[in-house]
Amino acid sequence: MLVPGLFGLVFDSPTSPSSISAAAGGWLGWLAFLAVVGATVFRQFDVRRPVPPDVAGLAGLAMIGLAACTVAALSSPLRLTAYGQLWGFHMMMLGWAAYAVMIAIATWWLSEHVHAAGAEGPPQALVRAANVWVIASGALAVLLGLVAAGLLQPKEESLWAAAAIGLASAAAASMGVWRRQETWAFVAGLGVNLAASLTVGYYQQVLNDWSSLLLLVEANVIAGAAVALAWLGVSNRLYRLQERQVWSGPLLALQIALTSAGAAAVDAPALVALLTLPGDLPVDLLRQIGSGPGAVAVTLAFAAAGWYLLQTWPRQAIHAVGGALVAAGVLVGAASVRWTDWFTLDPWLPYHAMIAFWSGAALLLLLAGVAVAGRAGSGERGGPALAWLGEVFQPEATRLWHFGLALSAVVAGLVWCGADPQRPTGRAASRWRRPWEGRRAIWRRRAEDVVLSGLLLNVAGTVAWLAWRDHPLAGLVETNAICLAAAAILWTIAARLMPARVARLPLGEREISFAELAAEAAARAVGRPGGGPRDARSRGNRPPNRQSVDLVGDCRGRKALVLRLAIDRSRFSFPGSIISA
Repeated sequence: MLVPGLFGLVFDSPTSPSSISAAAGGWLGWLAFLAVVGATVFRQFDVRRPVPPDVAGLAGLAMIGLAACTVAALSSPLRLTAYGQLWGFHMMMLGWAAYAVMIAIATWWLSEHVHAAGAEGPPQALVRAANVWVIASGALAVLLGLVAAGLLQPKEESLWAAAAIGLASAAAASMGVWRRQETWAFVAGLGVNLAASLTVGYYQQVLNDWSSLLLLVEANVIAGAAVALAWLGVSNRLYRLQERQVWSGPLLALQIALTSAGAAAVDAPALVALLTLPGDLPVDLLRQIGSGPGAVAVTLAFAAAGWYLLQTWPRQAIHAVGGALVAAGVLVGAASVRWTDWFTLDPWLPYHAMIAFWSGAALLLLLAGVAVAGRAGSGERGGPALAWLGEVFQPEATRLWHFGLALSAVVAGLVWCGADPQRPTGRAASRWRRPWEGRRAIWRRRAEDVVLSGLLLNVAGTVAWLAWRDHPLAGLVETNAICLAAAAILWTIAARLMPARVARLPLGEREISFAELAAEAAARAVGRPGGGPRDARSRGNRPPNRQSVDLVGDCRGRKALVLRLAIDRSRFSFPGSIISA
């Protein structure tokens, strides 16, 4: 009686009620249903046995189907024929989804409060029945949702389907928390993603352009990250009897990995565009990536990844922080497309905003690492907060991400320094990088960092030389001489102030300072071959800017040598060194 009526709800015309559905949902149908249920219950009482849980689950499922047929039968009297079958169909679809939630919550409550005599846990028959009927009702709701979204009209059916699938996902999540099984949680996450996709499909009828596909990816990343955060929130219950490691929750690790991959897919097109087409950006694509949904998707994804690493692998959580900073720089660049009309003097604003953010993020990361390492090394008692920060900002990993962010900013600035309308941007990125690389060298006390810090000043000088419109090739030598001399002066002062923290370079059996090498290299560059009287005679014919470069190079190179020799002499006072500098 009931099965044909339910098929009538699915396949009959939506403009008129089905006669078979109306007959199944009439008063005779309800009378027949109550008679069957009553006879079954009376029989069990007669033989002094409880009603089997499976009978109760089947009766509830059938009652919801019968109620849906009744709603379809009442559509004509209530003047709902414009929608006809759909009201009965919605009742069946949403009712079965809600029934799954009710079974999960009710059996969870019963398992906590009802125990058989001498048993330590809930009746196993009850647990098995809950598994069976949550799966059955939830699967039927999801199946009907797919039928509604793919076959039925009007387009609002996608929202009804998303609601039903969302309820079924809530039932699966409840079962996962109750039974402490992550399989249920993973299935719930798949359902949430499906519901999000159907919602996007309602607002974007045709997914045939980049904007629609990107919105679909963003919605799924947001849904997956929300599921991952909720999963992590109840992880103490799910994994209470297990050691918190990656292999103790492989499906949770897979959920985090898929969400992080989705966030990377959102950011990747903007990153490629900003690095390869800074002067001819796809404005619509960047505006979509830098909008609210894109920012929320990336933020939630990296928040979930960071929280997961804190729970399972705290010493690697810095990688989530570093990845989030890289992605945030791309988002800032993409979002700044909206501001190009206000900053008409900088047509490459998104490109410059990304570089500036990476430089600032590298600085903040370095300062955080230095502060945490300094307090931990001083033996201060900071309580759990300091211990937690010490776990996150591991020195080597923090230095690695600082170096990667700063190097990314420098390389991105150098790639287009010749075509950039704002040519000082590449130079600014390099100069911003140099002092903080010096701070990193002092922190690490490694000779290679000292050399890198000094040479980065030459990179900045080379970029500045390239930024000049009319630059003779010889000016490159003088520019690098100036930079080497400046590096020698700065590292000489640093060695005087902090002799124990400035590393020296091993050279054979002895050690020399980088300042010594830089000063000698600057002097050799100023007195390069071919420089003698002929060079002096021709100096008067050089342009004024070349004469000033020669003068600055000569003076700074000689001052670097004087300062180096003066500080090496113990009789020379440190204030005199500063005055010489």
